[in-house]
Amino acid sequence: MKKTVSVNIKGTNFLVEEDAYELLQDYLDRLNVLLQNEEGSQEIIEDIELRVAEICTSKLNDIKTVIELRDIEEILKALGDPEEYVDGDEDFD
Repeated sequence: MKKTVSVNIKGTNFLVEEDAYELLQDYLDRLNVLLQNEEGSQEIIEDIELRVAEICTSKLNDIKTVIELRDIEEILKALGDPEEYVDGDEDFD
């Protein structure tokens, strides 16, 4: 049995396991810190949050109603490490 929290991600409410929420929050906090001085950082963060919400929505159905830790781990693995967003920008300049 795991504790869940209700989370609003870009206007959509999700029930998320508490440890999954903490992992996602840590990821977003690290992203905010790394991008704080980057131009357009707020748009990047909003786009990432929107993508997280889209993927979470796709993982739910009539039987599965809670986002689990493994779901968030898969999502964050697909999105990549927050440091990649800063380093990646330098490669494209």
